[in-house]
Amino acid sequence: MQAASSSPLQYRPPRVDIYTVLLAIALVAVIIGCVFLYLEVADYGSPPYPEGGVVLNNPAVRAISPALEGTWFPPLAELTA
Repeated sequence: MQAASSSPLQYRPPRVDIYTVLLAIALVAVIIGCVFLYLEVADYGSPPYPEGGVVLNNPAVRAISPALEGTWFPPLAELTA
């Protein structure tokens, strides 16, 4: 066996490589995501949301329902001409 050397081993910190940079970028992205999540919850509130749904005052498409039975809808060619 070799005798233990009297000089301590030098510790050299690892160099920064691309994986360390990617880890830092991911950390920044997660922090930004948490900030935007906080802003979203602060704007709309946290669940459970109040009762009610979305009300369409002027829908883009008319609903086909029994109340509209017998109503004449013009062909598409007449609408685009």
